[in-house]
Amino acid sequence: MLDTLNAFDARSAASAETIDLGRTMAPTPRSFSKFLQNGISNLVSENDLSTLVRHHRFLGTDTDKLLGARWLAPRLGTSVPLDRLLVTGGTQSALLVLLGTLLKAR
Repeated sequence: MLDTLNAFDARSAASAETIDLGRTMAPTPRSFSKFLQNGISNLVSENDLSTLVRHHRFLGTDTDKLLGARWLAPRLGTSVPLDRLLVTGGTQSALLVLLGTLLKAR
């Protein structure tokens, strides 16, 4: 597996113009690891895990959108209305929604 990853990294470095959408997990900073571990432990201890994994928040909750809007505002230099935000499970999901909306069959 490590050889495969090293070969993949070498190919990615060789082609700086390539956009890779294959990675589904962002790297986690070491300082975040303990925070994440505690958060997941609390989530599992306070909830029924089987219910949590079956509950999908299509388009994101209001809280998800509010936090996203707060994050985007300083980067875009303007406020972002919550009704203009869509929260997805990753880049591939976002692209699928965008392409499906923009390229409707005529």
